[in-house]
Amino acid sequence: MKRNPIIELPIVLILTDEGEYFFNQRHRTLEYSARSNQVGAEGMVLNAYSAKTLQRLIFAGYIARIEISRADFTSKRNEILDLAKLIAYGVLFKEYSIKLGKELKETPIVANWNRKNPSRALNSSNITKHSLREGESVKNVEVLREVQNAVIQEIFDLHAHELKTYSTEEMQLLNYKAGNFMQQLNPLIWVLLAQQRGNAVFSRTVEAMESIVWQYVSKANIADYLGLLVLELISQAEKSLMEEAVQTYLKGRIDLDHFMKNKDDRLKVLQSLSEHNKTATLSWKIHARRGSASDSSPFQVLLYNRSIEHESIRRELENKKKLKTDGKALSEFYEQLPGESEDQLGLYYLTYLQEECKRQGTLFDSYVNFINQHNLTFITLSIRF
Repeated sequence: MKRNPIIELPIVLILTDEGEYFFNQRHRTLEYSARSNQVGAEGMVLNAYSAKTLQRLIFAGYIARIEISRADFTSKRNEILDLAKLIAYGVLFKEYSIKLGKELKETPIVANWNRKNPSRALNSSNITKHSLREGESVKNVEVLREVQNAVIQEIFDLHAHELKTYSTEEMQLLNYKAGNFMQQLNPLIWVLLAQQRGNAVFSRTVEAMESIVWQYVSKANIADYLGLLVLELISQAEKSLMEEAVQTYLKGRIDLDHFMKNKDDRLKVLQSLSEHNKTATLSWKIHARRGSASDSSPFQVLLYNRSIEHESIRRELENKKKLKTDGKALSEFYEQLPGESEDQLGLYYLTYLQEECKRQGTLFDSYVNFINQHNLTFITLSIRF
């Protein structure tokens, strides 16, 4: 996710109780007040925001839901992909950190530190670095990058048989993802590991970390596929809004293909739809309570509007769920599709997402609901990391 650190895409944050308390104490600071239109019962509206800060708020359990309502999604395609990935990674980091914190708390390296430094004791919550304390510094993480790399290499060595088929590019990407997961730890952990490097305490600590780090680094593919699937779903939502505009307001006088090929005219129609509150809503329901790993609520992505035809999208999703990739790369899978499927290529991400979740032992479901009295179609993607 090496993009612009500031995302310019209006969103609404629905806060948890802890989040409301946090913002009641801090919402007048420059970080939030300068970019916020309002804070009220309907949530906090942000027009632009730091990707890192938003992910940390997710990690801290301060956000219950994030929502985007608009007609034009295509013009913000890159920003929506960035947002989708940072939300999914934020949820992953949170679950990973809870589990790793509990595991590290029992290791000799942490037990010895706590015995000698009771006033600065490490526990399952502060072993991770996202405490949102004012003036928090993570400079030690940069200084001790070499130690991080050594831990990553030891973990990869333990899984050498699984990495034999990885290309150089795939290994570079895996190293990058592993580094992001390592940076979720309190810098003090890296200081302690640096002091013990080369001895049995270091190796025992890495062994305690190994299964959890490998499990969640492997699950990062799920976040990537999920982001790509979200892009395809919003593209379909935008197209359904255009179809409704052509049929209802333009009375079919102009063909839909004209708008699909003419960006300026399409944007004018979509802007008009937005002004008349004819929009689709993309919503992330986040498992928000910090420290509640046993909470039964799944992480969900929902897309809903009144223009998409629910039976059609239900059939399409069900068909993709029944397919098998047979180990084919996504590009190879696309090449073998019949020509008439070209406009639905993106939904094949659902096939890959479903298989990846199964491979990683992650519970995943997708379904379509229709609320007749409101003529509202809901598409839901539900994941339990």
